Amino acid sequence: MENPGQRYAPLVENPPEPPLRHRDDDDLIEVELDSMVSEKLALVWQKRRILGKWIAWGVAVALILWLILPRRYESTVRLMPPEMSNSGSILGLLLGGATSGASSSAAGLAASIVGAKTAGDLYVDILSGPVVLDPIINKFDLRKEYHEKYYEFARKDLIDRTVIDTNRKSGVITISVTASSPWLAQSMAQAYADQLDSVVRQVSSSSAHRERVFLETRLKVVKAELDDASQKLATFASKNVALDIPEQAKASLTAAARGQAELIAAQSELEGLRQIFTDNNFRVKAIEARIGELRRNVDMQQTNSSPGSMMDWIRKLPQLGVEWSNYYRTATLDELVYEALIKQYELAKVQEAKETTPVVILDPPLQPERKSYPKGSIFLLVGLFLSTLGGMAYIIGSDAYQRVDPDHPAKMYIEETRARWIVRWRNNKLRMRAADRTVKRPEDNGSAS
Repeated sequence: MENPGQRYAPLVENPPEPPLRHRDDDDLIEVELDSMVSEKLALVWQKRRILGKWIAWGVAVALILWLILPRRYESTVRLMPPEMSNSGSILGLLLGGATSGASSSAAGLAASIVGAKTAGDLYVDILSGPVVLDPIINKFDLRKEYHEKYYEFARKDLIDRTVIDTNRKSGVITISVTASSPWLAQSMAQAYADQLDSVVRQVSSSSAHRERVFLETRLKVVKAELDDASQKLATFASKNVALDIPEQAKASLTAAARGQAELIAAQSELEGLRQIFTDNNFRVKAIEARIGELRRNVDMQQTNSSPGSMMDWIRKLPQLGVEWSNYYRTATLDELVYEALIKQYELAKVQEAKETTPVVILDPPLQPERKSYPKGSIFLLVGLFLSTLGGMAYIIGSDAYQRVDPDHPAKMYIEETRARWIVRWRNNKLRMRAADRTVKRPEDNGSAS
């Protein structure tokens, strides 16, 4: 009979070996890195006193820098967006009949959609140009403040200390200025707004502005002619006894002068309108029709020779009276033209004021109550972070250096160089002490004698 132990003996004597577990290379690298990090952290903890000294020195240096660095104060002014015109631009066509209260925000939204530039973008470009920066530099003597000799560098410094931003939706323009004192920051922010308003008014190119400029030039010419005619009339009346001209003759001359004055004023108005509008414009056509009517009336008055007419009165006057009437008519004509142009000029000024978009200050600049730079918390955190990194690097580097073989050529060279510098420093120190003793000995001898 077979023994059961013999049947299973080979299985018991030679048991199967368990399968080997092979680690991947990434797992091995991860284990090595974890062990290395743990070793370095343990080393840093072991030498935490050195790390504490580094941190203390780093925080102290950061605080010293925070105390030494000059203070900076920031003031902000916010400007209302200019009202967009509902005609003459793509944005105006997009807005249609929008009201003035909502036109500004709608224009900003439309401009952001179509990629066009708004008036706020134009203001930002103007604020960054010399036409605004140079008056501010001169007003506050910023070249001396920034220690710059040329305007070019002073502009760059001023731009670096100024932040200009515009909200694409609302169009509000924000100007933040940084300066060395609260008063200077507030004054410079206000100067930005004032200078921008001045520049916008100077470069206004509206039709009313062009009309006002033309009338202003024309007024100067007519005023000179009026002064000359008045002076000639006064000189003639003084040299020759003033004549008693009949009232009807005066009325006729005044009427003729008034007709010619109206004709000249209408021609001046037509000339001004032609510089702005085309010949097909309804205002131009209306003025041309009026000029034709006035010219016919003037021609009729000058050619009419019926009894009691102006020409009849002039023929009856003596030669002296004719000369007086010429002077009188010229002076009256120039005076009436001047009065007509004055009225047109005042109307053009009112219209220009309506079309000119002023710079409206939404939030005036306030005097800052606390400094904006340097921030003590930021300096403290940066000093703490850098000193901690520096201390850990010093501890790990010193440990790695100590583990290097003393017979390594690089380490031997470093040690020799360090020893040489130490010896040189000590010798210099000994020489300085000896020189001090040599200087003091003659003084002691002189005092003893």
